[in-house]
Amino acid sequence: MAAARPNRMHRNHRAIAPHRSFLLEDFRENRYPNLQLNEIVAHVVEFAKDHDGSKFIQRKMDEATDTRKEALFREMQPHLLMLMKDTFGNFVVQKFFDIGTQPQRQELLRLIQTDFMALSMHKYGCRVVQTAIQKSTLPEQIFIMQFASPSDFVQLARNANGNHVIQKCFHYVPQMLQDYLFEQLKFQIFDLCLDLYGCRVIQCVLIKGTSNHRRDIFHELVKNPLQLMRLIQDRYGNYVIQHAVQYCAPDEKARLVEFIVTHVVLLAQQKYSSNVVEKCLANASQTMQDHAMFIICNRQSEAVKALCIDAYANYVIQKLIECVSPLLVANLYERVQPHFKEMQRHVCGRKIIEMLQQNGYP
Repeated sequence: MAAARPNRMHRNHRAIAPHRSFLLEDFRENRYPNLQLNEIVAHVVEFAKDHDGSKFIQRKMDEATDTRKEALFREMQPHLLMLMKDTFGNFVVQKFFDIGTQPQRQELLRLIQTDFMALSMHKYGCRVVQTAIQKSTLPEQIFIMQFASPSDFVQLARNANGNHVIQKCFHYVPQMLQDYLFEQLKFQIFDLCLDLYGCRVIQCVLIKGTSNHRRDIFHELVKNPLQLMRLIQDRYGNYVIQHAVQYCAPDEKARLVEFIVTHVVLLAQQKYSSNVVEKCLANASQTMQDHAMFIICNRQSEAVKALCIDAYANYVIQKLIECVSPLLVANLYERVQPHFKEMQRHVCGRKIIEMLQQNGYP
């Protein structure tokens, strides 16, 4: 039987990784502590794809001359799209948006434009696209995205990586381009709110978009009461409603708060919607906070007790104790005091009893 082929050996008889050159292995083993960019000619791509090599190139680029940076770029040029999608190479490409020349930036923008969708939906490529958007002028931003269709932007909003590209746009592009992007998304708002990644885009628009964007989102949220109720109770949609309560105009916020308070008993007892109720109460007027407590205390004593020991509703009750008028706290006490013995058997029940005692009720 033929002997097994031995591992490839370094000239000093140490085994090295089969995919690394002697130069990169020496560098990784710190045998070239003073290595310079001009010494890695023909190894630039290999270094860029290596954890330590990528950091070395980025560090040296800060002090490199334009001539040296141009030589570096030219060696990488045939491999730029691949490097944009590489775990470590993407950082080297991003560096050119900070210290590269205008022709180098233009070449990168051209490549991003030609592969915009694939890069935007790639784990590492999306980082390059985000940097390009952040570091570019308005004409350059338009150039990058000019061939993307409306359905492409919706697809990006729903994508694990692409949603970050859309969010970056709302952070860094001028209003004119924001308006264009929002127009591509506005007729899909309800569906995006129910999507793991789409809901993050809508939340971002509520924070970073214009008042017109927030108004349009609000009208989409409330145009159908059944859809609004679904969003409030949805695992993703509830976050959009919480942001709407926080960032929409005062009259829009008041309308949402009124709807939520009207259904406070039902919503308080569910996992996702109970968080919406708490956010609503934190942003509600004193009148609406008191009204929520009034609705709860207007129920049978047994039903109020049930809310106090409910896994989710108890947090709503605690929030109300903190913010409503003393008269309504007294009303709550009268409803639940006969049930203190049973409530003591539940952690959440004990917490509410403790809060009532802190408010002066024995």
